[in-house]
Formats: sequence, C-alpha cells, structure tokens
Amino acid sequence: MKTTNHLILVIACSLTLGAGIAFAQDSAANDELVRLRAELEAAKRDNAQLADANKKARQQITDLNKEVASLKGAPEKVAANDEAAEKLKNPWKMEVNAGGNYATGNTNSYRGNLGFKAVRETAIDQLTLNLAGEYGKTSDTLDAERLLAEANYRHNIEDDLYWLANTSFLHDGVSGLDFRNTIGPGLGYYFIKNNTITLLLEGGPAYVWERNEGEPSTSSVRGRVAQEFDWKFTPNAKLFERWEFLDNLQNVQDWVTTLEGGIETSITKTISLRLSGRYQYDNDPAVDRKKGDFTALGALVYKFE
Repeated sequence: MKTTNHLILVIACSLTLGAGIAFAQDSAANDELVRLRAELEAAKRDNAQLADANKKARQQITDLNKEVASLKGAPEKVAANDEAAEKLKNPWKMEVNAGGNYATGNTNSYRGNLGFKAVRETAIDQLTLNLAGEYGKTSDTLDAERLLAEANYRHNIEDDLYWLANTSFLHDGVSGLDFRNTIGPGLGYYFIKNNTITLLLEGGPAYVWERNEGEPSTSSVRGRVAQEFDWKFTPNAKLFERWEFLDNLQNVQDWVTTLEGGIETSITKTISLRLSGRYQYDNDPAVDRKKGDFTALGALVYKFE
C-alpha cells in the first residue's frame, strides 16, 4: 500500500512538472509571437515611411526636371521679355526711305522713289502706316507715276490669331489707274512668329472703289487675301516678301494681285540698303494697257524711334 501511494505521488509530481514545463514553453512561445508581431508592425511603419519618402523624392525630381526645362528656354524668354519691355517703352518705330537714278546722253532718264513707314506695336495690337511714291521719265515718256497710302490695324484675339481693319489708296498713272480705294475687315493668323521669322496669312471681304483713265468710276465687293514673310537670316540682314490678291466677287474676271520681295542689309545702326522688286498683275486693266508690270527699286533707309 505504501508502495502504491509512493508510485502515485511520483506520477503526480511528474505530471505537475510536465505541465509546468509545457506552460513555460507556451509562455515563451507567446512572448516570441508578441515580439514578432511587434517587429512586423514596426516594419510596416518603416515601409510606409519609406514609401512616403520615395513619393516625396519622385515629386522633387519631377519639379527639378520642370525647372531644368524652364531654364533651357530662359535666354529666349529673357529676350522676349526685353523685347516686350522695349515695345512698351517706345511702341513706335519709323523709317524714311529714298532712292533714284539719273542718266543723260543718248537717252535722258531719271527716276526717284520716296517712302515713309510708321509701326506702332504693343503686346495686344499693331498699327502700320505706309506712304510710298515713285516718279520717272525716259526721253520725256512717263515710265513711273505711282502713289500708295495704306493703313493696317491688327488686334490679337489670342497668341497667333488676330482680327484686322485695312484701308489703302493707290494711284498708278503708267497703268492707267486713276485711283483704287480699298477698305475692309478680316482675320489673320501667324503660322510663325519669333525674333527671326514671321509668316502670316490674312483675308476677308473688301469694298473697292476705283476708276481707270478715261472710264467712269466703279465700286465692287471683293475678297482680299494677303500674306507676309520676313526672315532675319543674320543680325544685319533680312529677306522680306509681301503678296496681296483682290478678286471681284461680282465679276470673277476682274482681279488684281501684287507680289513684292527683296533684301535689306544694315550699313550702320540707323541706315540700311534695301533692294526690292514688285510685280503687279491686273487681269482687267485700263484700255491699251498691259496686264503685268514689274518694277525694280533700290533705296537707302533711315530708321528712327
């Protein structure tokens, strides 16, 4: 009996000891699990912080790239701002041009041309006034008698689009044109507009009142299309070209077009040499007059502001 009680006591002690060991192991496992969970949460927080830092770094890189891109165009922007500031300071630019020749001997001839141009340009509009005259004779035969006065106003609608109002007066004695008055509105568009190249196209309706030599005056509604091109290919020289087309909407056979072009190069800061040519074609000219006329011109230009 004592042996049995002793055996039971040993078994009970063994069970108690095993339970204690198991409890201790479970407690250690729980502690390890808690520690691992704490480390996981810390890792999640660190990962979130790294993701936020990475996002901020990406945004900084994007901002820096934009700043670098803007700096690449800084010289052009500075030049444009300087030009705009100069226009605000003094919007008027004016010039006077004069040229001519004289010959005597087997043939007596003389020819002269004189012109004045004023341009007022601001950030939103442009006004151009032009006055040009030519006169010449060869052996007492008139070979040049032309007077042109015109005004053109352009007002920006947006960066490259503008509306305009145009009027002109033309007298050409050699072509038998007593006068041609033109007035009308229109729209225009700059295909290229920078400090080096300008290319524009404009058009609209026009009312024309004219009279040819020995004929009664007439009036008509016409369509007007005009184009201008300027290319400053060096700091001191530029090419220029102008074209205009007037078509009688009431008589498609009655139309006239003028094309001018040339080169201008600076001699000094205020004086330049201009060589140009003009071709004018009138599909319904005055009686006994040719349809086409070509004129070559040379002039010294004095610019002042």
